Amino acid sequence: VYWTIKYRRRPGVAPPPSPHHNTPLEILWTVVPSSALLVIFVLGFWGYMQKVVPPAGSLELKVSAWKWGWGVTYPNGAQSPETQPLSEGEIGYPIFYVPEDSDIDLRMSSMDVIHAFWVPDFRTKFDVFPNRYTGFTFRTPRLNPGETIIDRSGEQPVELPGRDMWIFCAEYCGDDHSRMAATLRIVPRQVYEQKLESWNADLPPVELGKRIFETRCATCHTVDGSPGTGPTWR
Repeated sequence: VYWTIKYRRRPGVAPPPSPHHNTPLEILWTVVPSSALLVIFVLGFWGYMQKVVPPAGSLELKVSAWKWGWGVTYPNGAQSPETQPLSEGEIGYPIFYVPEDSDIDLRMSSMDVIHAFWVPDFRTKFDVFPNRYTGFTFRTPRLNPGETIIDRSGEQPVELPGRDMWIFCAEYCGDDHSRMAATLRIVPRQVYEQKLESWNADLPPVELGKRIFETRCATCHTVDGSPGTGPTWR
């Protein structure tokens, strides 16, 4: 405001000459910001490539997304039957086991709309599209001594070394978007291998159907007549 008043045009006063071009200044204020942006671009592109190009020997998991759930298929064709709720009284959400201190390569696709695979602990997400694959890679952390989780897959709860990380959808995909969740459970490699072996065991059809319902269908459907996103199966 001061300069506007002080240097306003006055009657009878000729405006002072003003330079219309300054080559050193033009170069300076173009090159300096551009150099900073180039550094940001190189660092950002390097970080992006680390997320999408898996290291050799990575464990490849096939991730499926649908309204409103996640599924993971392991290299031996097994799928996790284990679940746990977000809070008391809720339905169970699937638990996906991965070995500690290992490179994981996710090959992801959606069965319906656009979703986004988001692990808040990793501070990163990646979109999951229908009719195409997207890739995402990360390295699981090494477990600290004394880190444990409660495994409730058997008749009695068992304490195992491990760490749980929540998985959410970060792309609004419909009514139950906020409850499209799962657990990424990091465990020692021997525990991971034992789990895969037990999941791949032959099951009676009734037990297999119950497992599929709990990990996939229970997100939307009930069997006791209570209301859900989809119609009840009673």
